[in-house]
Formats: sequence, C-alpha cells, structure tokens
Amino acid sequence: MKKEYLFILLAFGIVLNACKKDDFYTGSDAMLRFSSDTLTFDTVFTEVGSATRFIKVYNDLDQELKFDVRLNDESHFFRINANGESGTDIRDITIRAHDSIYIFAEVTIDPDQPVSISPFVINRTLEFTTNDNLQSVVLEAWGQNANYIPADRKFNQNKISICQGLSQVTWDDPKPYVIYGIAFVDICELVIPAGAEIYVHGGYFKDDDGNYINLGIILVSQNGKLSINGTLENPVVITGDRLEEAYENRQGQWSGIILLSNSKNNNIHHTTIKNSIVGIRVDSLAELNMDHSIVANTSGSGILAIHSKTNISNCLFYNNAINGLQLAFGGEHHYDYCTIVNDANDESAVSITNYLCYDPPFCEEVKANPSDVNFTNCIITGSNKDELSIIDVTDGQVGFMDFYFDHCVLRVDELLSENNYPNFFENSNACQYYETMDNLFVGDEDYHLDTLSIAEKMARPLLSKTDDLDGSLRDLITPDIGCYERID
Repeated sequence: MKKEYLFILLAFGIVLNACKKDDFYTGSDAMLRFSSDTLTFDTVFTEVGSATRFIKVYNDLDQELKFDVRLNDESHFFRINANGESGTDIRDITIRAHDSIYIFAEVTIDPDQPVSISPFVINRTLEFTTNDNLQSVVLEAWGQNANYIPADRKFNQNKISICQGLSQVTWDDPKPYVIYGIAFVDICELVIPAGAEIYVHGGYFKDDDGNYINLGIILVSQNGKLSINGTLENPVVITGDRLEEAYENRQGQWSGIILLSNSKNNNIHHTTIKNSIVGIRVDSLAELNMDHSIVANTSGSGILAIHSKTNISNCLFYNNAINGLQLAFGGEHHYDYCTIVNDANDESAVSITNYLCYDPPFCEEVKANPSDVNFTNCIITGSNKDELSIIDVTDGQVGFMDFYFDHCVLRVDELLSENNYPNFFENSNACQYYETMDNLFVGDEDYHLDTLSIAEKMARPLLSKTDDLDGSLRDLITPDIGCYERID
C-alpha cells in the first residue's frame, strides 16, 4: 500500500512538472551584464599555441532569461563554449534570476603566418541577443610574435607608463613593436633606434563620463622625451597595424604622436609617419626637431603645432586632409628644404595663425600669441590657388605676426589682395610664384623635381644642410628648392 501511494505521488509530481510553463522574462528592456566588455588574450605566441579565457554573463532581473550568442569569426581563430555546448551560434541559453553563467573562449594563433592572415591584433565579436536586444563583447588576441605595448584604456586615469621607473627606454628588439592603446612616456627618454618597425593599433573607447577617447597614441609628457634615430640606410617607420593592401594609404588608422605642453628636446630623424589622424601634435611650449622625414596620409594635419617651437628640415608632407603644417596660436617655427603639398582638399598646405579661439566656431573670444615663422628653400604647393594661409587676429600689431619666406616656391593668389597681405613681398626674398603644379614634380605622389621644374637650382646654399631627403648631396653653389635635390 505504501509503495502504491509513493508511486501515485511520484507520477503526480511528474505530471505537474510537465505541465509547468517556463517563466522567462520577455520584456523588450531585457539586458545582460558582462564581467568585461573586452576579453583580451594577451599571450604573445612564439609558435603555434592556444589560450583560454572566460567572461561571466549576469542576469540582474527577478525572472529567468533566455538568450542566444553568436561568434563573428570567419577566420576561425576563436572557439566558444556556453553551458557545455560548443559552436559558433549557440541558442536558447538560460540564466536563472539573479544568477550568472560562464562563457569560455579559446584562441589558436600561428605567429609564423603572414600579417595579412594573422594580423598583429585580432579583433572579433561575440553577439548576444536577448528578446531582440543586441549586445556585444570584443574578443582580441595578439596574432604575431612581436613586442606589444599595452596601455590602460582609461586615458584620464591610471595611464600606464612605458618608463617603469627607468630614465631611458630603448626599443631595440629586432621584432616589431605594436602599440595597443596609449604608449605614455612620462618620466623617461624613449629611444627608437634605426630600422625599428612601429605599428599602432587605433580605435577608441568610452570613458566613465561618456566621452569617446581616441587610442593609438605615442604620448610624451613634460618630463618625457622622444628620440627617433632612424638613418638613411635604416629609417624608422611608424604606421597603423593593418598591413593589407587596402590599408596601405588609408588615413586616420591611429591617433598620432602627441608632445604635451613643455615637452623639450624631442628629436626625429629619418622617419616615416603615416596613416594617422594627426602626424605630430606639438602642444604649448613643447619643442620638436625633425629632419629627413615624411609625414603622409593623415586625416588631420601633418604637424599641428600650438604655441610651440618646431625646427624642421629636409622633410616631405603630403596627402594631409587638413594642412600639411598647421602652425596655430603663435610660436617659433623654422623650416628649411621642405616640400609641403596639398592636393587632397580645400584647405591650404600651410596655415599660420596667432590666436586661440575660446568659443568655436564663433571666435568672439580669442587670445593672441606672437608668431615667428621662417621658411627657407621650401616648396608650398597644391591644387588650390592659395596654399599659404596667414591670419593675424591683431590686425598688424607689431611683433604678433612675423614671417619670412626666403628662396621658396609658393602658390598664392588672394593672399596678396588688398584685404590680406598686399605687402607680402616685403616679407619674402627671391621666391618663385606660380599658378599651376605643371612640370614642378615628376608625377603623382612622386615629389622629386621634374626636368623643367622652376625649383631647380633656385635655392640659397645653407652650410649646415648639405644633403637632401634621399641622402643625395646638394649642389654647393646652386642647390634645388624643396626636400629633393634633382640628380641628373
């Protein structure tokens, strides 16, 4: 009798359980919470290897939730497992109220594969769908055997210094260096020797205040110093970390080099900086010395100098989406044997201003600073009628806009009008003025001089500048204007 009674109770329980409906929350506001928005596999593999990481997914609601997770990874670097089920598209995963589950992810890397197959930084996403709400978590891994320079994502808090208490840090490992985030040079000298390959991973993140912060920065503070020591035979190249052909000349892939206020004695030799937002930003009272270098393919200006000091020679600036040189809010600037070409936009190749606008775009509140600018043996050209812009907010107050152009090739038109600088020639010596770029250079993005170039044999000899960007010796009597000496 007891056995029969127990059987009846058990059967009744099974029937009740079978009839019970799952009480999942179905509201359109259902959202998951994650232990992290980015799952980083920061292992640097020297041979084929795998690593596993996990995230926790939380349900903060009072009811059970059901969701799907999908892995976007056509290259099959990653694999995932949720609740014991593996795959790339796992459906109907449940989390009880106020509970959590683990999702495991594994990556396999072959660092000997070319960068086109296994990039320096591999980014994929996990997509979570809950009641038609889509959320994502980033999976990222290092795809090559390289030196990775990670940095904290919080730009304004807890920046990670590369100095680590040292007075000098030298990146002399033969493997490439990959900057991921912000390489912060706070209290040391960062030395980048000849032949170094520097790749910068761009992107942005959202800080705690909701502001979007650009990543991919070499950031040098007041007590830091940057020394890039490329040579003619072994130049330094700093570019984005996407090396596929489609990205070869793409602008804006990383933020740029920023020299913060009062950063002194920064020197760059024989270096190519390309594919960034700004090539080099030189903030208030900071100093930059640069020679035999190229700044190209920027979505902003090649050099943005704000009330600072720049001394540049034998350099080429081209394909800069704003200005090749943006010399703002005054400062001291000296340029010898440089070629600045703007053929990509309506802005001027060179912009010189002596003010800072406190209420853009209205500029009713401005502050002026003295500007002292000197160009010698430079080519300033492009597709616009005026490739040189000069704005003096003081309307000619003595000492606030001093400029001089000596033996330069310039494309100017309206700059010489009555409302601008009709006396411009008083601030220039032996300059060549012309209306088109015809016969000036060899061809598109080849800024060596044409056989008929008006820049040939028209420069003033400078005893301290004896070679050109290619390392060719300049004529001692009649050198050529611009960064390249024509060699017959």
